[in-house]
Amino acid sequence: MLLKFKTHFPWNDEHGNPVPTHFVPQIANALQGIVGPPGAKHHTLRRINGKPRFREGMKLQMATGPRFKPDIFRETECTRWKHLKMDIVYTQVAGYQLRVRVCHPGVIPYKMPPDKLHWLAMWDGFPDLESFTRWFLADLLTNGPGDFELVGWTDVRY
Repeated sequence: MLLKFKTHFPWNDEHGNPVPTHFVPQIANALQGIVGPPGAKHHTLRRINGKPRFREGMKLQMATGPRFKPDIFRETECTRWKHLKMDIVYTQVAGYQLRVRVCHPGVIPYKMPPDKLHWLAMWDGFPDLESFTRWFLADLLTNGPGDFELVGWTDVRY
């Protein structure tokens, strides 16, 4: 299954230059056994539209570039899959905040505490929780709350 990654964040730095994600080298680091963070991306989160696309044991072709002519930079296997629900909570004091809930079959989804949310962002290759929130905030404001799948490719458990 093709798993595409962006090479730049959807925002610019203070000088108007595109901000690189560094996801490709971070994935290479993780697959070479570098645990990190910083510097290692162990999973990605993808919105579920309909039914989940990924499952443990599935072959992954990691790529950048255009949809119909992707640049595949690594092939590996999905070693971890989780179902998450994500939405936005707004408070007068803190402004917009992400709320992430972990889902298990037959169990009420539980809210991920702030320290775990921080590590979710770091293991996803983001430099900080603010960048992670900014990345997903645009999707959630446009498409509303939703179901996401965590797709992992290393043996790291957290």
